Amino acid sequence: MAKDYIRENLNKIRGILNEGLADEVEEIISSLQADSNEEEEHEVDIQPGDDIDDYGDVKDPDGDKDALETIPYSTNDELLSSITQTCKERFGANFTKSKTPMLYYPKDGDVTLTGEISSLNNAVFQFRYKDATGNGCYVWIEPLHISDETIRVLNVINGIYKNWKNELATSEDIKPMSMRNEGVLGGEPEPADDVTPGDDLD
Repeated sequence: MAKDYIRENLNKIRGILNEGLADEVEEIISSLQADSNEEEEHEVDIQPGDDIDDYGDVKDPDGDKDALETIPYSTNDELLSSITQTCKERFGANFTKSKTPMLYYPKDGDVTLTGEISSLNNAVFQFRYKDATGNGCYVWIEPLHISDETIRVLNVINGIYKNWKNELATSEDIKPMSMRNEGVLGGEPEPADDVTPGDDLD
């Protein structure tokens, strides 16, 4: 059966070639090869924190430089020290591979926290405050044995994410300390108080 199919298609190709359409066949083959190469070049390496478009590609930030601007939280920031401590204690999170595990996006006020989960083969996790889906808790997992313990750890991670998101939503100011102090530390000067003669100054 398969031999008949192959024989039939070979005869069709011979017929096309005999009719002087060899150039057209070569053109079609070249076009198909070019399309195939284009597909291979189009493969995208998606990393935690990448902004993904509707086609599954990483959005090109060149047109909007502010989209990439991030301000890292320092160890002096209570928001960072609190969440990293909780993650370490509750599910063995590891933040040693990144100097800046928590980032603030000034353009839209988004915040991300990225680390690894030691108990899940060092799977990368990320919390995203203003995720478009409304649930910005992500884990990138290699093949992993599913067990009650694995499910328990994933549930703990999701619960901590919800608490973290709620803490950010109810905080008065979620900007990193470095941004809050800009007005005092060499950034924009703070506006002077309006003082007129005769004011009682304390």
